[in-house]
Amino acid sequence: MNLTSKFGANTGELLQEILRIAMAEEGKAVFFLDEAEALSLEHLLPPPQAREASARLVAALCEKLDAVDASARLLVVAATTRTDALDPALVAPGRLDHLIEIPLPDPGEQREILELIRVRTERNAGRKVFGTVDYHKVLPVMGGMSGADISVIVTRALEAKVHASAEGHAASPVTTEDLLEAIDGYKSVRGVVEKIRYGQYL
Repeated sequence: MNLTSKFGANTGELLQEILRIAMAEEGKAVFFLDEAEALSLEHLLPPPQAREASARLVAALCEKLDAVDASARLLVVAATTRTDALDPALVAPGRLDHLIEIPLPDPGEQREILELIRVRTERNAGRKVFGTVDYHKVLPVMGGMSGADISVIVTRALEAKVHASAEGHAASPVTTEDLLEAIDGYKSVRGVVEKIRYGQYL
C-alpha cells in the first residue's frame, strides 16, 4: 500500500487506522514501513507544501507510536536509504529508536550474492545457465551496488539471452561479457530511475 500517494488525502488517518488494527491483534504483528524517507513528501510536493503535509503525516504516526505499550506484541520497523530525509521526531526515544545500519555489500559479499543467484536460477531452470564468470573483471565495476542491483543486472543479462534466442541465435550460457554489458546498461539508467523514484521528473 502506498501511503504517500498524491491521491491519498487522508493518509494520516489511514496510517493511524492500520496501526490501531495491528495493535488490537491478539497475536504478534509486524508493521513494516518501507522507504520511510518518502514521508518527507518531497517527491510529490513543492518544498513549502511538502514540509507542512509531512509534519501532519509524521505527527499522526508519532501519535500512534507513542501509544504502543511496551508489552504490546507489535513490532514497528522502518527502512530507508536516506537517513538525511527522515524527520528527527520519528527516531526520538520510545519510537523508532533502535537503529541498525545495513551497509552495502563489499566485493566478497557481492560475489556470494552472485553465486546465490546463479545457484537459484540454475536450480529453477533445471539446467546450467551461466558459464565461468571472471570475478576479477566483474566485481571492480560493481562498486556501491546492493543485492537488489545485482539481481536486476543478472535478470537483464538473462533477458538479453532470451531475446537473442528468440531472434534465432543459438542458446548460450551467460558469460562475463554478458554481465559486463548488463552492468553498463544498468548504470546508464540507474540515475534516471532514481530521479523518477524521488519525483524529480514528475
